[in-house]
Amino acid sequence: MTKKFNPRFEDKIFNEKIKDIDLIMPPEIYRSEGLSFWVDKRTIFDEYFIVDKDTTKKVSNIHGKTLTSVVRPPDYKNISNFIQQSSSGEYINQQMPKELYEFIFPPRVWMSNNINEITNMYNVAKIAKGNVLAGGLGLGIYPQYIFALDRPVESITIVDNDKDIVDVIGKILLDNFKDKKIKIVYDTIENFMQNTTEKFDTVYLDTWGDLNFKFLFYINYLISMADKITSENGIIGAWGYKHMYENFLDIVSQLDDHKDAWEHFYTTKNEVIIKYIEERKQRPEMTKKEYMEFANDMILNTIDPTPIELTMLLSNNTNLNKKFFY
Repeated sequence: MTKKFNPRFEDKIFNEKIKDIDLIMPPEIYRSEGLSFWVDKRTIFDEYFIVDKDTTKKVSNIHGKTLTSVVRPPDYKNISNFIQQSSSGEYINQQMPKELYEFIFPPRVWMSNNINEITNMYNVAKIAKGNVLAGGLGLGIYPQYIFALDRPVESITIVDNDKDIVDVIGKILLDNFKDKKIKIVYDTIENFMQNTTEKFDTVYLDTWGDLNFKFLFYINYLISMADKITSENGIIGAWGYKHMYENFLDIVSQLDDHKDAWEHFYTTKNEVIIKYIEERKQRPEMTKKEYMEFANDMILNTIDPTPIELTMLLSNNTNLNKKFFY
């Protein structure tokens, strides 16, 4: 793992000042066949900030807050657990009524300005400097916090592979910050990092849709790519890495007490935990301290360039005495 990246960086520190920073959000956009997403807006008065897996903090907005969410339907063909093809080669979902399909796989929130999301962005924006590269545009929250915090930033380059997001959200960002040096690129972050000749002082990666630790090997690959285009004293950040990293170690710490759960993980297509279990079986003599050290080294240093599909479940349960969700 490169020294430019801190896997234990804490991006979940709540600060009351976050509520006082006005963010420019897109207007409500109704669902249409012409866009890959729509924007939902609703007024809320209370939110719950997730401090850790056992603790939440109630955050109230006396005058109400407009919760803005980018919503997208799942791509059925990317949900490998449910793919079936007919004899003609068509995916079954092509024959499934839209109403039934969306009942089974409801649209999901891809990005919002809820208190947990904006807290993450606020904390990573606090360390931005120099020439910044952001992988993922979302609602444009990260650059707005950089400007609000008056960070010593010279330019911001944002890369996103969703043309609709670039055209709609990107235009709003550019129109409202004409005095800032912002460039928005329609591309995958992998392709951009592989081909760019620029060097960046800050790279922030946020291109995966949830915080399942099965993404970590691939995120490590993105970090290794970012390392090559980051200046010597640069900084690399990755959304939610500490949460996923600690979640994995928490599961590992419980595994030996629940060996009956090992076979369950083989049905989840979670290559991270499967790799660990296979290695663990080869080393039955390890003490708990030794296998925790092995797990830590494995999760931080295994690189896999193979992209993986999003997790359908939007929350994970790390208590093995309850139901397994991985």
